[in-house]
Amino acid sequence: MRLSATAGYRFCKHGAMVLVVASFASCTLDRQGALQNTAGGGGAATPTSVGGSDMAGGGDGAAGSVGGSGAGGIGGAGGMGGAGGSLPDPTSCVGVVGDSGVYTIDPDGAGNAAPFEAYCEQGIAGGGWTLIARSKAAAIGDMGWGVSRGVVMGTEPYSLDPIGAGLSIDMLLLVTREGAGQAYTMDLPDNFVAKYAQSAWDTAMKVDYVSGSCMAMKGPKMLHWAGYTDRTDVFFFRDNSNKDIIFGLFADGFQLNKAGCPDGGGLHPKQGELFIR
Repeated sequence: MRLSATAGYRFCKHGAMVLVVASFASCTLDRQGALQNTAGGGGAATPTSVGGSDMAGGGDGAAGSVGGSGAGGIGGAGGMGGAGGSLPDPTSCVGVVGDSGVYTIDPDGAGNAAPFEAYCEQGIAGGGWTLIARSKAAAIGDMGWGVSRGVVMGTEPYSLDPIGAGLSIDMLLLVTREGAGQAYTMDLPDNFVAKYAQSAWDTAMKVDYVSGSCMAMKGPKMLHWAGYTDRTDVFFFRDNSNKDIIFGLFADGFQLNKAGCPDGGGLHPKQGELFIR
């Protein structure tokens, strides 16, 4: 019988057995008599007889019979990757490939912490941003770096405790969704949340304009200080380190005291969102 391989596959003959494997796979048997997978894909190819019945599904290259009847064919019912070939969840939104939306992320990978749903912003400043806060007009209650409240796609204020969730924090994205929208990025220092739990950090030269009508290139004055991350009522931002009068993103929106472009940066007194990457 003459065998014809489908594109992307080839045949390996071992004694009376003919095995159909992906073109990138090895024909070498391991100690258990299974094909070694040199390409790092899913499971090894499955041996089958010529003209026998199909074997469905399986890992990369799991094969039905050559010329057999049924729906399996080359690759089985599961096709490449088979029914169990799904990729692991990304550890953050940085690993997401796709448009903005809700994705399941798993910050500790194979660890014991359960994966959770997060909103990933992919269209601003290079994408890969994880939503950690969202305000709502007239709302009250807790909001802050250590606060967990609301649901990611709900209508109420939302706050994701990023440290408790196991997320790394290198940069912050501040966004308003009203009108044309306003956005700035802030390059945070190492261990920002822990280091500035009861003090403020001078953000000089670490804030960059992204978009919006207010082009405060190195950030508005009311973003020149950030910190007091142990507070549970606000994400603190202001023009100095004085905590006697608190400004920042509250559950009911940005309250920065000054609405003008050089000072409030087009953020005050609008509804806001914060993202980390």
